[in-house]
Amino acid sequence: MAQSVKSRWQPGPGEVLALFREEVEREGGRVLDAYAEGDLLVARGEVPGLEEPVRRGDAVRGGVAIRTKGPDVLVHPFTYRLVCKNGAVRAHALETRRVQRPAAQEAEPWAVESVETALREAVRASLAPEAFREGILEMRAAAEVEIDRLEAETLLQLLELLQVLPMTEARSRGLLVDGGTTASFLARSLVDGIGRTGRDRRRGEDATLFGLMNEITAAARDDRDVEERWRLEELGGAVGALALRPRPAWSRPARSSPACPVGVG
Repeated sequence: MAQSVKSRWQPGPGEVLALFREEVEREGGRVLDAYAEGDLLVARGEVPGLEEPVRRGDAVRGGVAIRTKGPDVLVHPFTYRLVCKNGAVRAHALETRRVQRPAAQEAEPWAVESVETALREAVRASLAPEAFREGILEMRAAAEVEIDRLEAETLLQLLELLQVLPMTEARSRGLLVDGGTTASFLARSLVDGIGRTGRDRRRGEDATLFGLMNEITAAARDDRDVEERWRLEELGGAVGALALRPRPAWSRPARSSPACPVGVG
């Protein structure tokens, strides 16, 4: 979609999208989708050269997701599940970058050029093989952790709290612990406890963290609201990241199920 008003920051969404496309295509990839209107840009790209299975018959490609948020441009590694055509934004990844743009009325040519260089480097970082490999390891670990519906709902509530609470508010509510958050700690503790309780998921569901991740990203795929889709893709990426750690002795591999969810049930 074309920009309807002049951007308040430079480079604007159109220029950012153009260099995003150039960098993705330079790696042999393609832009999956893009939305640009006013000051808002949201785009995702994938690279066929970055592809591995999470399970047999369930391949995932690596890519990059980008969006503007005020003067900032956020660039994250992105994973795209081929069997269901839904993706996850890995906002927690080490390769995530935040690039700040100058206000349009104050943007000197050298400053805009510097931002464009930083954005190109950010896209390349998210498309690095090691960034994709980390995402694959997260999802493979998530596919080995079984989870019931009550655990899933509790986990999502904790992760959504982290999404909406500003750091200052989290501190005032006593949710900060040694630079992290109580909610984050509880979410990880919940994952450590998954597998000890009975299973109440419906027959045929993928009752794992990977299955929950895919329920969330399937809901994102079907959501027409640009901001909500991004939020759900970030939430799905966060769920997948929780399992990448040494597993407790009682943990057991879960059964394979590449079925595509239709949304969060």
